[in-house]
This record gives sequence, C-alpha cells and structure tokens, in this order.
Amino acid sequence: MWRNIPSFKTTNLEKMCKYFEYVYPNLNTIFKIHLYKNFRGLSFRSYCRGKATMHKLCKAIVENKKTLVGFGDFSQQHGLVKKHPTEPIQKFKHELRRYCDVIDIDEWGTSKTCNLSMKPIELYKNKVIRKKRDGTYTKARIFQINSVIRCKLNECKLCCMDRDINASKNILYLLQLQQAGKKRPECFSPKNMNDYDTPLWEDKYVVA
Repeated sequence: MWRNIPSFKTTNLEKMCKYFEYVYPNLNTIFKIHLYKNFRGLSFRSYCRGKATMHKLCKAIVENKKTLVGFGDFSQQHGLVKKHPTEPIQKFKHELRRYCDVIDIDEWGTSKTCNLSMKPIELYKNKVIRKKRDGTYTKARIFQINSVIRCKLNECKLCCMDRDINASKNILYLLQLQQAGKKRPECFSPKNMNDYDTPLWEDKYVVA
C-alpha cells in the first residue's frame, strides 16, 4: 500500500491530484495502521537509536579527555551558491558540543593549499609505461591512471590520493593559529574581503 502512494513533493498539479485521489479513499486504513502500538513507537525508537549512535561517536572522539575540535563550515560563507551542511552533520555538531569545545573554522582554500609549503596544489597523472606480452612497451590510457594531489613546489614532497587529508591538516593548522591569537595566512583568505557579509576570522568559540 505504501509503495503505491504517489509522492506529494511535487509542483505538478496532476501528480498532486493523483496523491489526493489515492489517499482520501484509504484514510481509514492509514489511521488504523497509525494506531498499532509498534507503529506509534517507531519514530521514538528511531530517535533513541540515533542519539545512542551520536553518543558513541562523541565518546570515541573525546575519550574522557579535555578535547578541542575544529569543525569546518563547508565553505558556506563563500561562492554564489552558499553551501549548507546536511541535517545529520548539524545534529552531530550540536551533540559534540555537549562533550567538548567546538570551534568553527572557515574552510576557504584548505583543500587547494599544500599543508607543508602553503603553496597551491594540483592534480597530477604520471605517464605510466606498460610492458605487453610481446615485449613491446606502450603508454597506459589516461582513464586507467589515478590522479594524485601534489604541490606545485618541486622541493615539496606532498603527494596524496585524497585531498580531504590535506584539507584536514590545514584546518588543524588554522585552529592552532586561532587559539594562539595569530593572524590567518593570506593563502587561506579570499582576495576580496568585501564580498562577504560575515568576517572570516571572527571568534566563534563555544564552551560546551
């Protein structure tokens, strides 16, 4: 029955009419299902399981120690279309503040800057030479080679597959600077600071 209910999340009037035409004749059946004891407690049990999972995650991060967490803002202060974290992440952030101190960190430039030299990084695909069965050599196709992130500075040894690892190290570095009261580096700041309503380096320290 539930699989056959048309979606009401639409702007099409014809689809909306089909939803009402299906739901109204079956209202009594729908209400009877909601009266079942197991169905009534389904939402509450789901809420309890979610809270228990968040509790385990927070305890795994804190481990009964005084902890300071730098939480990224998903670059929601920048760009034409501002990004917003999903609801589960917002709930986790709110729950984490009950266990430790959480500071919001602006993520601008963290995934595009090397955490060692503070220079821009780039995607790189090395030319791979493969040996065939007949003894000849050939270049591997581009789509068969995985891209890696490397620093544009030749002396730097940064080379990794996932740029999130590099970004997390930069966020940790910015957290340490903010706690020490030092200025944010220029490589992590937009060129035109007047494009944004909120300051990039405001103190958002929250005590749990």
